[in-house]
Amino acid sequence: MDNNKNSQVKPRQANLQQQTEVLMPDQSERQRTQHALRMMAGFVIAAVVMTALYFGRDIFIPLALAILLAFLLSPLVSRLKRWGCPQWAAIGLVMCLTLSFLGGTATYLGVQLGKLSQELPQYQDTIQQKLKMLENYRQGPSMWDGAIQTFDTVEDSIDTPEQETEDPNVQNVKVVGLEPTSEEAALDWLNKILNPLAIIGIVFLFMVLILFNGKDLHDRFLKLLGGNLNIGTDALDDAGKSIGTYLRMQLLVNVTYGIPMAIGLLLIGVPAAIMWGLVAVVMRFVPYVGPIVSAIFPITLAFAVDPGWDMVLWTVGLILVLELISNNVIEPWLYGESTGLSTLAIILAATFWTTLWGPVGLILSTPLTACLLVLSNYVPALGFVKTLLGSTPVLSPSERFYQRLVADEVNDAMQVANDYICAQLPKKPSAEEVARRVQMFYGEVAIPAIRIYSQGHDTDVTAEHRLRLYQGLQFFNHAFQKAYPSKLSAEQPEVYCVGARWEIDTQISAMVAHALNLKNIAARNDLDVLIQSSESGKGIVLPASIKILCVSIFHHAPAAQIRLLKYRLAQQYPELKIIFATWSVMQLELLDELQQRFELQALVNNVDDLILTIETYT
Repeated sequence: MDNNKNSQVKPRQANLQQQTEVLMPDQSERQRTQHALRMMAGFVIAAVVMTALYFGRDIFIPLALAILLAFLLSPLVSRLKRWGCPQWAAIGLVMCLTLSFLGGTATYLGVQLGKLSQELPQYQDTIQQKLKMLENYRQGPSMWDGAIQTFDTVEDSIDTPEQETEDPNVQNVKVVGLEPTSEEAALDWLNKILNPLAIIGIVFLFMVLILFNGKDLHDRFLKLLGGNLNIGTDALDDAGKSIGTYLRMQLLVNVTYGIPMAIGLLLIGVPAAIMWGLVAVVMRFVPYVGPIVSAIFPITLAFAVDPGWDMVLWTVGLILVLELISNNVIEPWLYGESTGLSTLAIILAATFWTTLWGPVGLILSTPLTACLLVLSNYVPALGFVKTLLGSTPVLSPSERFYQRLVADEVNDAMQVANDYICAQLPKKPSAEEVARRVQMFYGEVAIPAIRIYSQGHDTDVTAEHRLRLYQGLQFFNHAFQKAYPSKLSAEQPEVYCVGARWEIDTQISAMVAHALNLKNIAARNDLDVLIQSSESGKGIVLPASIKILCVSIFHHAPAAQIRLLKYRLAQQYPELKIIFATWSVMQLELLDELQQRFELQALVNNVDDLILTIETYT
């Protein structure tokens, strides 16, 4: 009877197993389909958002400008409120100061431009003389005359048939449209003036409303972010701090550029020097294009004013010096990477927002993209933004080190190691400091990188990957030990570092021996694996001077190797201190189980514990 039941159960289990095997591919296929649908939905949503931003730019541009100005002015409003000023009075005072500053600046620029336009006719003779000089220089003999002559001949031969077919008796007729009436001209003139004024008025109206209803808008954004008050508060606070800090630091950078520029142009003798300094302060808010535009005006004016070339050369030299100081000293000192955007991301953002919103989009590109980057830290759906646009590395040092080795780029892997070691070293480090950083590199970068290889050994790693990793580690260890040499001679080693079974074990033992030598502990490694030596028939042969044997095992289930090696080593070297380093075993419970099961002298899984154990033995 029991046999019949068992015979019935086994087919049921087999059927259940077959059904599970059938369902697993269906489940994975379903997951791939869901992933594809989510990607398609993301592309559709992105297309809809970009379409809305493009066709709704008349509304979104003033709103975005108002939000950024509110970020810039909100600290001043908060400071006045802390001093006891009511909210309406603080906002009104800040708005009056802002409008007064902008109005005064615009009036000054208008007056200076009026004076300059009246003075420009005086410089016509100078401009004509210099242009004539450049024309004579261009028409003189040069190395390109032959190429230019050939090009002109080919162009004339192409244009000649068309000219011969023209009838000389036919006269060209030019159609002239009706001239606009005075009313139409006045309306067109008013339209050109009133449109910018209307946009400015909308911007300031939005800004006042944002400053008045800041807390209410804050609460509404919190609700939009999913209702998690902790995450939402952190996201909005980070966005406010990031954008506000960027705008204030950018203003400070521009001022530190504009004031020396105005003083320098004044000393050189360029007319309206203060005005060009103000233009530089404003235009440098526009990425990439703004500095070029602010430099063209004073250079052109110096070209027109001075009959010689001294003023032009001095102006160009002043601008170049200011650009070098601002880009390489002032900007890194004041805000550096405060936006968190990479250089490529800033260029891509400038291109994207300029395509959508024109010149205003170029001005707003960096702050808007920085807001998206901050939100990507808290909204999982925007995680790709941080990956694509962020300035922080997306791979950890261990992941980068492993990828460089698998890609057969040993020099780049060496660069990863040098960057990690030199990151926290002083300019003139001591030998102990270098040894400590090398030890940290082995423990926090190299060995975790090989753990990545070990985890995917049976699934993702191909034979070519294994070969590249092993050869890469060989070349890397050789170059790395030459770059960070040890003065200690290991001819009579106290510690002998060996690998248990695999080639990777031997490379780890070479790293451990190098770290020990830098710590003034005489160590040596062996390129032959220990199990192979024990199975050769000669037994395990070790140097007579060693006191400690360090066995590196890179296997997720090291029990069999530990059992075999402990038994054979105990037979041949009963007095030897043996340390087993199981680099792939990260669970403390499993370590304790191995320790108790085999009664090992020492069992470690990281470089720090290994060196501490060896120091207690020496």
